Amino acid sequence: RICQPGGQGLFLPFGGESEQGWDTRLKVLLYGVGLIYCFLGVSIVADMFMNAIERITSQKKKVKLAGTDRQITVQVWNETVANLTL
Repeated sequence: RICQPGGQGLFLPFGGESEQGWDTRLKVLLYGVGLIYCFLGVSIVADMFMNAIERITSQKKKVKLAGTDRQITVQVWNETVANLTL
C-alpha cells in the first residue's frame, strides 16, 4: 500500500518516509482537504469558461431588411449550436 511504511507511488506520499509514520486519520483529513481544494479550483475555472462561452454564443447583430430602411436584430449563433457548445 502506498501510505504504509515502505510503500511508494508515483506522486504519493508527498512527505516521503516521514509522512508514512503519521496517523492514518490525519493523512485522510489532509488529503481530503487537498482534494476538495482542487475540485474548488476546477469549479471556479469551469464557471469562468462557461460565462465566456455563454457571452460568445449570445451575441446579436442588426441586419437591414432588403428594400426597406428597417433593421432587425438576429442572433449570430444558431440556438441549437449554442446549446450544444454549452
